[in-house]
Amino acid sequence: MMTPTGRGASTPRLSIPFAFRLPVLTGTSMVVGGLLGSLVGGHRAAMVFRAENSHRQPTTTKGWYFYHKSKNYRVAFGAATAAASHAARVGAWVAMFVVFEDAVDRLRGRVDALSSVCAGLGGAGVFSLWRGWLRRRVVRDTR
Repeated sequence: MMTPTGRGASTPRLSIPFAFRLPVLTGTSMVVGGLLGSLVGGHRAAMVFRAENSHRQPTTTKGWYFYHKSKNYRVAFGAATAAASHAARVGAWVAMFVVFEDAVDRLRGRVDALSSVCAGLGGAGVFSLWRGWLRRRVVRDTR
């Protein structure tokens, strides 16, 4: 497989070919996103449980045991769901960046930092379209 630079199967980007770089970077970003998401989701679930149950706090030792047991189950479930959500989201954005970067490399015929900048700007454009920011900005600027 020839690369845009004509140097064979490896590219200057981490010295890893695209076919291997895409799953490695996507997988790594999914792991990091999942870990961060589990921290955020677990903390949020704990705060929600405390807020929902603040008016009926247990009065016995047995009641406190079941209170914390229920809270821990809710925290674990909240952490797992947030981890899955964050992992999928971060993995998708990183995969899009890597694909955009490789596409720009192939279009330009060389590998350099300008391809990374173009991929970042393309990803930012997709994000702003997805959130609806670009349309509002165009409407506001044309008035």
